[in-house]
Amino acid sequence: MSTQISNDEKQENQKIFIVNSIEATVRIGLVVLVIYLCLDIIRPFFVPILWGLIIATSLYPIQKWLTAKLGNRDRISAFLITFTGLGLLISISIGFSSALILNLKVFSKKFTLGENIIPAPPESIQDWPLIGDPLYTFWLRATQDIDAVLIQFAPQLAKFGESLLASVGAMGVGFFQFVVAIIISGVVLANAEISKDFSVRLMTRLVGDNGPAYADISGKIVSGVTQGILGVSLLQSSLALAGFVMMDVPAAAVWALLCLILGVVQIGAAPVIFGVAIYVFVTNDSTLTSVLFMAWSLVVGVMDNILKPLVMGRGINVPTVVIFLGAIGGFVTSGIIGLFTGAVILVIGYTLFQAWLADSLDLPAPDDSTE
Repeated sequence: MSTQISNDEKQENQKIFIVNSIEATVRIGLVVLVIYLCLDIIRPFFVPILWGLIIATSLYPIQKWLTAKLGNRDRISAFLITFTGLGLLISISIGFSSALILNLKVFSKKFTLGENIIPAPPESIQDWPLIGDPLYTFWLRATQDIDAVLIQFAPQLAKFGESLLASVGAMGVGFFQFVVAIIISGVVLANAEISKDFSVRLMTRLVGDNGPAYADISGKIVSGVTQGILGVSLLQSSLALAGFVMMDVPAAAVWALLCLILGVVQIGAAPVIFGVAIYVFVTNDSTLTSVLFMAWSLVVGVMDNILKPLVMGRGINVPTVVIFLGAIGGFVTSGIIGLFTGAVILVIGYTLFQAWLADSLDLPAPDDSTE
């Protein structure tokens, strides 16, 4: 009799377990479905939102200082920062577009009139070892019969034109994404304390009591990467532009923009800067001016290799190489956004690994003075 009751209880428990499992599966499935639909809905805004959070995190110290100067009016300071950011973005875009259109008009006019659009090669190029003679011959041919050169390289130029048009389209999309991102960053900055509290609570739910420390580390990493990669690249390209303008280099703004892009994508602006320096040295009549510009180019060309490690690891108790590898690896896998997400993820992983080795998770408390 007791055996029969025991079997009945087991069957009943199995039924209850099966029912509970089915209900749990359905509920989990519904939660996953809702999360998927939410992510699918905000997918067009994901990149601007992520950039907005990155910009807001980077500008938070400035907003905090400005808020104090304005009598704790955080919304006014956020509006001023947002307005300034939009103004700079639009001004730079208009300036670059105007310079590019002007250069294209001059190029088109000279080409239509049959004028030389390429300057004659200096005789000294022939003295260069290995490449001197063929380079001089090709350059001279381009100045004398540009049509023949264009016909010869027509397939390559066609592919380049397609890539250029695709890049222009991508730049247009990127411009509007950055406009939206700056507006989002303004909203986040206007609610800075709420946003900060949300990030702390989110990290606490994910990693436990060390959530505030991880939120603090993440913010410092984003600021460090912004200053170390974007900031240094912007400084380097600005100094390069100043030198190009002083030496009257054709299309100086275009070369400076290329320096900025190469700096951000971690190729480095040195090839462009040194290439322009060689061009100036070959074409400029003043030896002293050319030598001074070569020295200037050498300093500007290598400055990113010195400044980036110093800036990126500032205020973070993590080896700079970990941050740098995270930024580079993230860029390779996820593009520009990966510069930030890769660094944050790798540093958090490195910290967890170190804590596992030490069999403890003793992180320093967040430092409010550096935020």
